[in-house]
Order: sequence, then structure tokens, then C-alpha cells
Amino acid sequence: MPLIIGWAGMRGVVTLAAALALPVDFPGRDAILVAAFAVILFTVLIQGTTLGPLIRTLRLDPNQSLPDGHLDAAMARVVVSEAGLAALERLVAPGSGALQHPRLVEEYRRRVRAVSRDRDERGALAAEKTEHFAAALLAVRSGRSALIALHQENRIHSSVLRTLEGEIDLEELHLKRLAGAPAAHGAA
Repeated sequence: MPLIIGWAGMRGVVTLAAALALPVDFPGRDAILVAAFAVILFTVLIQGTTLGPLIRTLRLDPNQSLPDGHLDAAMARVVVSEAGLAALERLVAPGSGALQHPRLVEEYRRRVRAVSRDRDERGALAAEKTEHFAAALLAVRSGRSALIALHQENRIHSSVLRTLEGEIDLEELHLKRLAGAPAAHGAA
């Protein structure tokens, strides 16, 4: 893990900040700025593009070597979803005894089924999961393209663009996290 953290690094940000803080008339300032940009370029291109392969090569598994009695992420998701569902099922409308939020209850029931299935059939569902998240990310990318087109056609204000793009970014990051993919902005 320390190797990954070190390799991910800060990409020369401190170097650039220090170089830019030098007075304009400082001797050799231009050479220092060029060197700082070279460091940033090297670290972004070399370290940035090799981080994913490095992690895959090291085969880091977040579920590996769990202490006795500890749950892995898939098992914990089931417990968390079941707790949410149980809380919602206790909310009944006074007098009628009907659920107060039936749509939300159904969403949580679907969530419990999905995370339970994921926990129980991890390997068998890999292809289906990949296909599902590829389709979901396609929908997100299409929505982002439509949003940008609306802005370019001057049909929405920049503030609306920023608000909706933030929501799309969060949805994309969430989907990529669930899919187990790297969460780079705009990449699929």
C-alpha cells in the first residue's frame, strides 16, 4: 500500500507552486519553471498512466486478509441495505396500517435483492454486471452530451450546466465505483 500511495504522489504541484512563487526577476526563474513543468509532465504521463497497471500487478484485494468475524464489502452492503429496509417497513401510516413510503420500500427491497445476489453469485454475475454498468455509463455519457449541447445552443444558463453536470459527475462516479472501474472523469 505505501508503494501505491507514493506512486500516486502529488504530481509536482508543490514544485510548480514554489517555482511560481519566485520573483519575476529571479535569476534562472524561466529554467526553474521549465524544469517544474517537465516534472509535472513526466509524473502525469509516466506515473499516472502506470498506476492502474501497478495496482493490478500487485493484485491488491480490499477483501484479502480480513480478521476473523469481519465482513467483506459485499456482506456489509447486505447488512446495511437490510437495516434500511427494516426501518422503512416500520413506517406505517396512522390508521390505515399501510406503508408510508411504498416506493422507497420497494427500492430498498430491490437493493437488498441486488446486493444479496451480488454477494452470493459474484463470479457468475461478472459478465452481467459488466454489461449492466456499461449500459448505465452509456446513458450517463449520453445525458452529459445532451446537457452540453443544450448549453452550446444557449438553451440553458451556465449555472444550470454546472448544477446538472455536478449531478451527472456524481452519478458517473457512483456507477464506476459500483462497477469496480477506475473513476476517471469522462472515461468509460
